[in-house]
Amino acid sequence: MTSRLDELELRQRVLRLRSESLRRQVAVRGSEIGSTVARVERGAAVARELTRWPVLVAAGGLLMAFAGPSRLLRWTSRGIVVASLARRIGGLASQYARRSPP
Repeated sequence: MTSRLDELELRQRVLRLRSESLRRQVAVRGSEIGSTVARVERGAAVARELTRWPVLVAAGGLLMAFAGPSRLLRWTSRGIVVASLARRIGGLASQYARRSPP
């Protein structure tokens, strides 16, 4: 009876160790999936922002037809940076305007 009990305790320890290892693997994979989903969400947010302006979509199509996809991608990334900076500068300017007395 004692040997059977020892065997069961050993099996239980092995199963617990395996369970801990699997939990760690799931945590790592979950964080990898989370970062991938975050990148996809950022891309979707950019796409939603661009579709608010149908003229930009049409202009992008024309640019792709004439300039090629690599140049368009380079120009788009620069444009996104410029737009982000413009928003930040606009926000700072509006805060400054609210603070300064007339």
